[in-house]
Amino acid sequence: MQLHTWIPPTGGTVVSGQGTRFVTIQYNSGFVATANLGVTANNACGSSLPRTLSIVINTPVAPGTITMTGGIAKVCPGDSRTYSIAAV
Repeated sequence: MQLHTWIPPTGGTVVSGQGTRFVTIQYNSGFVATANLGVTANNACGSSLPRTLSIVINTPVAPGTITMTGGIAKVCPGDSRTYSIAAV
């Protein structure tokens, strides 16, 4: 019988499926960059070389340029301005 050993990236934890062909990984705040998920096949004769998949953190897109309405950029106490960005 062949078993599979899953090697999660730093910040990832195997939640279910270790030893099977299917695995669920949960990522926590320790996952901060691109890293590899690995898996090896194992039987009584030994282990295979690992296969890996690059996992990339889903970093949000930077907000757009800030625009202003309601006057000029210079302000005095009591002034009011409205600032906005385009939806990302």
